[in-house]
Amino acid sequence: MSIRSTWDTLPPWRSRSRTVPRDTLVAVKRFVARSILLAVALLSPVHLHGAHASNPSEPSPLRLAEDSQSDAGLFHLVGPEVPPGADHVRYRNVDKAIQVGLVPHESGPLDLWLRAPAPLGSTITLAVDAMAGEDTLVKSLGSITLFSGDRLLPLPVDSGTGRRMVIDITAQQVWLVESSGRVSSTFLMSGRRRPTESGFELRGRFRVYSKSERLWTSEGASGRFMVRYQRTVSSVGTHGIPSVRGQLVQSIDDLGWPLSDGCARLAFNDAKRVYAWAGIGTTVVVVGR
Repeated sequence: MSIRSTWDTLPPWRSRSRTVPRDTLVAVKRFVARSILLAVALLSPVHLHGAHASNPSEPSPLRLAEDSQSDAGLFHLVGPEVPPGADHVRYRNVDKAIQVGLVPHESGPLDLWLRAPAPLGSTITLAVDAMAGEDTLVKSLGSITLFSGDRLLPLPVDSGTGRRMVIDITAQQVWLVESSGRVSSTFLMSGRRRPTESGFELRGRFRVYSKSERLWTSEGASGRFMVRYQRTVSSVGTHGIPSVRGQLVQSIDDLGWPLSDGCARLAFNDAKRVYAWAGIGTTVVVVGR
C-alpha cells in the first residue's frame, strides 16, 4: 500500500499532523512561560517587607499602585508619609549597591515613580528612604519586593513633533523619532532626576550644539560619542558609559537607574547610534516626572 493510501485510511478523528516541529514546540513553551510570568507579575499579590515590621507577616506601608507597568520595571509606589524635614526620596536595590535613585519629593503622602528593570519575571527588593538632601536619612519608609521586567516603553505622549530625540528622566529611556513620527530606535539610559547647582534643567526642549567622538573629564573619566544639547557649567548630553582607569563606572545591567551627574549614559552601540543619527541642530525633548 502506498504512503498516500495509508494516510487516507486514517480514522477521521486522528490528526493528520501527528508531529509538531521542534522549533514550534520551543516557541510555544517560551510563550507560555513568559505569559505565566507576566500574569504572576501583574495579577498575583506582591511580597511585602516592612522596614519597621516586628512580625514578618506584618505588611509594609509601601504599596504598588495599579498604574504601574511591572513587565517594564516601571513602578508607582504610594503609601507612607514623607515626614517634614525631608526634601528627597531615595530608592535602592537592596541586593545591588550601585542601583540607587534619588528624586525630589515634598513632605506628605509618598508618590514615587521609578524604573527598576530586570529580566522578565525576576524579583527585586526596593528599600525607600526619606532624605534631607543627598546624604542625610530622615526616615526609612519601608521595603517592598516586586516582580519586574525589561520591556521597553512606547514613546511618551506630548513629547513634541518632527524629527527629534526624546529623553524621559522617569523612565530612563531614549527614543529616536523620525520626521514621520516613526520611532527608529529606543533604549535604556542612566541619567539624573534632580537639579544641580550648575543650572542643569530636568525638563525642556533643546538642540544639539556640539559633538565629540571622544571625551575626557577633569576627574579622570573618559567616554565615547558625546552629543551635547544643554549648556551648563559642564555640558549635558548623551554618551557611552564612561570608564575610569579602564574600568566602566557601571554595567549595562545598571541602565534604567539614574546614576549619572546629568548626562544620559548609554550602552556603547546605542551611544554610537545617537552620534551618527543626531546632527547639529537636532531637537532634543526631555520629559518626565
